Amino acid sequence: MNPTKKKDTMKNNWNIQDNIEIGMTQFYEGQIQDAYTCFTTALNLDPNNETALTFRAKAALQLYDHRRNTALEDIELALKINPFKGQLYLLENQILLAHHDKYQEAIKRLQKSQFKIFHNDPDIRHIRKLVKELKQKQMNYVVQMPPEVIHTIFTLLPLRSRVQCLAVSCQWRNTLSRIPDLWRDLDYSQQQEEVVIGNDDMMMMNSHRSTVTTPHYWEASIAASLDRFMQWLDIRKLTVPLTMNIVEKLIKRRPELVEVSFLGGMVTIDPLVLQLVMREIGSTWRKVEFDSAIKPFIFYHAASMYCPELTELTIHQGHLHHNMPNSVAQLLRPIPTLTTLCLCHCNFSTMFTIISQICPELTDLTMESSDQLMYMTMDFYNMLRKASKLKRLTLRDRFPKHARDLIEVIRVKSFEWLDINNFPLTREGILGLVEVMQSGILKCYSRTFCMDRPEARKTLKQLIDQKQPVHPPHHERDQQHYQGAMNFMELLRSTGREIPDEEEDEEGFHDQMNLALDDLAEEFYYAQYGGVW
Repeated sequence: MNPTKKKDTMKNNWNIQDNIEIGMTQFYEGQIQDAYTCFTTALNLDPNNETALTFRAKAALQLYDHRRNTALEDIELALKINPFKGQLYLLENQILLAHHDKYQEAIKRLQKSQFKIFHNDPDIRHIRKLVKELKQKQMNYVVQMPPEVIHTIFTLLPLRSRVQCLAVSCQWRNTLSRIPDLWRDLDYSQQQEEVVIGNDDMMMMNSHRSTVTTPHYWEASIAASLDRFMQWLDIRKLTVPLTMNIVEKLIKRRPELVEVSFLGGMVTIDPLVLQLVMREIGSTWRKVEFDSAIKPFIFYHAASMYCPELTELTIHQGHLHHNMPNSVAQLLRPIPTLTTLCLCHCNFSTMFTIISQICPELTDLTMESSDQLMYMTMDFYNMLRKASKLKRLTLRDRFPKHARDLIEVIRVKSFEWLDINNFPLTREGILGLVEVMQSGILKCYSRTFCMDRPEARKTLKQLIDQKQPVHPPHHERDQQHYQGAMNFMELLRSTGREIPDEEEDEEGFHDQMNLALDDLAEEFYYAQYGGVW
């Protein structure tokens, strides 16, 4: 060999070994990027160096950038150079497991490696044990996802299902419990049938345990569950029945709730309990919903004093203080922050006279159910006129009605949004509404129309003609019915049937007509489908 060439070869070997030794030192000291650079330099001099390939794969596995993708390529090249080394197969398995979509491939490759390495390899027992463990273990793809994705998925589940997911495995429990935002929204509206209290820091629900059916036990279970959640983290949104046990826990823990929804059905909430809860924890409420019978005047009075941040209110099944005169109701303090109000299944039409006083900043109003809309008086429409900042109005009902009073309101007051999609109006009523509403958005027939655009108004009128066509006068309809009956009689006579006179034998006339209809239907079915009717 040429002495000069031999000298260059020895120099390259020294450079390769030096880079590998320096890289290994940096790797074990935690300087992963510098180690990766040294191994790359060594591989540039000798692309088939097994040691450099192995350690560069180990370094790339700890890097969280594009260089991590080179780990599998390096280890596969190292296995081509030395396919009998168990340590390389273990490293290959570790790299494949880092990719969530290559779990099954990792098991298959590791299983095949048992027949390639020598029986006296020091890693053979570890490989066999690892293959057995990987086969018995199921891959938890869910808990391997980013916390943001897990939060998005599991918030679609009800609270009971989320808590049941904690019992799937220790890995699921540890992953889900480390996402606090997943447990800040507690909804106990569906927990009345199966609620079981566990022994850990959080309430556990298990369908294999005994089912809770008694109201008292159900109430105690929810109170205990809520108490444990409040010990664990800060709750932001809560849906819960307002009972004495739950009130006691809320006052004890004083959570800073932002959204609350109190359940109860037709059971009236004790006004004293309601005021007590609002005084103790209502200072942070912004959105409140009562799905139970309450006395709204007491609530308004307490909210004006104890809920300075209340912006949205929904009341279901509210009823009026029948013994409270209007002169006393006029003394109620306003709630200056309340901008959104929704009244559903309520019956207190006399409150319309003071609603503009209680809610001076009201911008969004929703009225739902026929209990209040069927019996609307002029007080309701006068309230709409007085609410100077009201811009969005939603009406929902089941019975058709005219829109004369509503049209008069829109003549003097414009709305940015008017929703009558579930508020059936007569044809004349909706046409009159279209004529007077010259701006804003109108929602009807499950579509939205911008009323300041001529093409949208034209489309809406065509839709009205399609959905609610003009009915012909009574005399025209009678003439159409008579003509249809005559045509049917001619059809029957053409089949050779004897039809008695209706005036002489009314019963026989109707019997013959029914038999004729059955025969015609059977003939049609046979001709159409080739079978018997």
